[in-house]
Amino acid sequence: MSSLHVGRAPAAGVNTRLARPETYHLTLAFLGEVPDERLADVEEAVGQAVDRYHARAETMARRAARTRERAEADRGPGPAVGAEDGAPGDRGPRPAVEAEDGAPGDRGPRPAVWAEDGAPGDRGPGRAVRPEDRVFGDAEAAARISASAEVGVARRRAGGGPWPEVPELSLSGGGRFGRGAFALMWVGVAGDLEPMRALHKALRRELKHARFPYDERPWKPHLTLARPGDRIPRADLDADRAALDAYVGPVWPARELSLMRSNLGPDPSYDRLANWLL
Repeated sequence: MSSLHVGRAPAAGVNTRLARPETYHLTLAFLGEVPDERLADVEEAVGQAVDRYHARAETMARRAARTRERAEADRGPGPAVGAEDGAPGDRGPRPAVEAEDGAPGDRGPRPAVWAEDGAPGDRGPGRAVRPEDRVFGDAEAAARISASAEVGVARRRAGGGPWPEVPELSLSGGGRFGRGAFALMWVGVAGDLEPMRALHKALRRELKHARFPYDERPWKPHLTLARPGDRIPRADLDADRAALDAYVGPVWPARELSLMRSNLGPDPSYDRLANWLL
């Protein structure tokens, strides 16, 4: 932000209405006005959408497994593979995957998501996680995701395949919505957008079924940076847009979907009402 005109303008006394980092968010669906008495209905609709998201992810994984099996069958049996003791092995089921402690794991259901205290969480059906019970991955896992992110994203873009265990996104590119007094600067999103689009569609489907109003405009994933309006020159906004077009940020894991209440006005804020694990 410090390299953009909208980011430097406040130091010169020009209010470009910068978004505060603690309010950064990627909107998947905007509901508009919802009565408090229907909050439980909203949570139920979002939970069902998350269920659909997980079911779709499992379907993609099964399809990828069948594709691999057909490819292996087409190649036919290969030569025996010698084990460490010199005895011939075979091309049967894949061996167990070693866990971090050296104990063999398996290729069964996805592992539990670890809570902050180290206790395993679960992937139950659309279960809302209250703010006081927020669940995150451990720091070591996040570091491993970041270290392999560029390779993983490039591989999925090139060859497709199942959705990742945790979608990996990055901020990249950007632009401007609106003109004149309504100009808004934003940065775009890249990475594992296919599962995010599927989640967006599932949310719209469930909200429509529950008769909740929502913004029906095409979804364009973005993060709002500032609302400069016409308070800085058009040439500066164009320069910022060109700078954002060349921007590629670090990769990060999208672990949660949150239901937020927007408190609008000159200094907007947001209240987290419920969370779901992705």
